[in-house]
Amino acid sequence: MRKEMLSKAFFKQSYLWYSLMIACLGLVVSCQSITSPLNPKPKVEQFWFDFVEAMEENDTNFLHQNSLPFIECAECDTGKFDQIEFKASTFFTNYPKLLLPPEDSNFNIQIDTVNRVPFVSKMPVTMHRVNYSVTCQDCPEGGYNIIYTLIEVAEGEFRFQGKFSVP
Repeated sequence: MRKEMLSKAFFKQSYLWYSLMIACLGLVVSCQSITSPLNPKPKVEQFWFDFVEAMEENDTNFLHQNSLPFIECAECDTGKFDQIEFKASTFFTNYPKLLLPPEDSNFNIQIDTVNRVPFVSKMPVTMHRVNYSVTCQDCPEGGYNIIYTLIEVAEGEFRFQGKFSVP
């Protein structure tokens, strides 16, 4: 009888052990598939790559369709004194290259939630900040960041809002 009880206890422990191992293996496999280079980029990152490509190729139609009606660019020198807000269609027709990110720079994307954005929603919206860190020998701080703002107007659908820099 004692031998039979020990056998049942061993079977239960083995069953739990194997269940735990299978669960861990499943977790490892799923984590590898998330970071696999075969998986597509997150939608916001893919949108940003497409947007930059449109700027490089001067695809004003794509740029206009994927931007808010008015965009902000504090550092864009268009010859108009102190203007930071521009009508998107006019800006992309005349100055699309002023928004290009620095070449050969890495970026990261951070998410913010804000209460509302003009021309988008009266409800809280998600903003994605595409942040480029730029080193600069002549800058007192040794560098600065260029930040591009993308607004998520619907699930997986984004619009360009503007660009600004910070020391």
